[in-house]
Amino acid sequence: MSDHEASSLDGIHMLEGLSPDVTQALVKACVWRRYSDHEQIIDRQSESTDVFFVIDGHVRVVNYSLSGKEITLEDLGPGSHFGELSALDGQPRSASVMALDSSLIAALPQERFTSLLQENAIISFRVLRALAAIVRNSTDRIMDLSTLAANNCVQADLLR
Repeated sequence: MSDHEASSLDGIHMLEGLSPDVTQALVKACVWRRYSDHEQIIDRQSESTDVFFVIDGHVRVVNYSLSGKEITLEDLGPGSHFGELSALDGQPRSASVMALDSSLIAALPQERFTSLLQENAIISFRVLRALAAIVRNSTDRIMDLSTLAANNCVQADLLR
């Protein structure tokens, strides 16, 4: 799939049901970039506030322990989005994101994203559901780390 052919947001789950005019305006508002295998897309604590859509390829959301160990939070594929936390609160990034393979990513500026949320209740609701899933997943991980022995934590992660 060439980048020119892929310059569409049609497969993005969060944006399903928007009118073609609104979708086309979002396409034009995005900055489109292809990332290579293992290239960093955003760095934890960076000040960027864009929301990103995975058009093609796969990305990994990670954090690093104090000892430098990589902790995978989530793998995302085509149709997914990330970066909404910083777009909503203007705070630095809470995790790093890297491409797992050649990935086409569309970056939507914060101002356009917040306007989209204000103008479209269904999109706002989808973002709220995604944030709720992040909270639930984080809560589960915190409980596991706080209450389970190390080998049981590994087993819980594998089951997840």
